[in-house]
Amino acid sequence: MKPLIFFYKNPLTWIVVLLLLQVWVAVVLTPNSEQSHAQNNFYDEVLMLADGNVELTEFIESQNLRLKKQEDVIVALTDMQKYLGGLAAIFIFLFLLLQYIKERKNQQ
Repeated sequence: MKPLIFFYKNPLTWIVVLLLLQVWVAVVLTPNSEQSHAQNNFYDEVLMLADGNVELTEFIESQNLRLKKQEDVIVALTDMQKYLGGLAAIFIFLFLLLQYIKERKNQQ
């Protein structure tokens, strides 16, 4: 309970914590475009090496398609987590603001 009291008595700290939470969700959890580009380059190289073998080429293409589907799911889940993180930050902000106003009224 003491950390909660500390947060609603110090509005600057809760703004900083909420901003850090949003930055963490937006930056750290977003898939890296360089990694995706490297995977595409690797896929192209492997596909060129397996040019003569039809079965191997089909297998590589199916695995690449599967990887892209998984990547799309990861991007969608990351976006959902960003939105939920934003909503959580807004609700926490409103809760702490109400607690701060309540504490101010009690002090007067």
